Amino acid sequence: MNAPSQEPADTPNNTLPNPLLGMILMVAAMFVVPFIDGIAKYLSTSYPLVQVVWARYFFHLLLMLPLTLYYHGARSLRPAATPLQLLRGLFLLGSTGFFFAALAYMPIADALSLIFISPFVVTVLSALFLGESVGPRRWTAVVIGFLGALIIIRPGLGVFSWASVLAMCAGLCYALYIVTTRQLANTGTPPLISLTATGVIGVLVTSCLLPFGWHTP
Repeated sequence: MNAPSQEPADTPNNTLPNPLLGMILMVAAMFVVPFIDGIAKYLSTSYPLVQVVWARYFFHLLLMLPLTLYYHGARSLRPAATPLQLLRGLFLLGSTGFFFAALAYMPIADALSLIFISPFVVTVLSALFLGESVGPRRWTAVVIGFLGALIIIRPGLGVFSWASVLAMCAGLCYALYIVTTRQLANTGTPPLISLTATGVIGVLVTSCLLPFGWHTP
């Protein structure tokens, strides 16, 4: 982790990430996730997968777009680092699609346990692609995390299913989403713009697929 900057506080682009704030925001986000998952599992019993994923992104965009326009103006809808934004949005869309598909065929607790291999994948990717330092304790946590995933899916014991593969693919996509988010943070792209771009990508892609999977409520 970087040491606190000794530069003046008002110098542009000298503000380093606040780890404590980041952890608080992540905990808050993870508190909301089970509610989203529960709603998705409930809806998946009555509606096609693509419609459930579309609804997730539609309401995401419905919330984020007014906030972005209010705080950053209409010009912010043309964000910087567009290729990276596109890639990031596709990774999150893949994670959402795989995970919602897994929820339709397995318990939420099992699906969550498998998707949470993502922190360990992020640790590996951050060392390989972001050049972040990963000490022995973190590598040990990575190994333990993967062993935990193997205990859940129990390959070779007749318990492993393709739904488990879907959940693990969701975890992989989410890990790639986190890594690209970290790269976007280094470009100075405001979080609201980044979140809105993710919503736009999700709505556009799922809207193209919606005619093939729509059930009128």
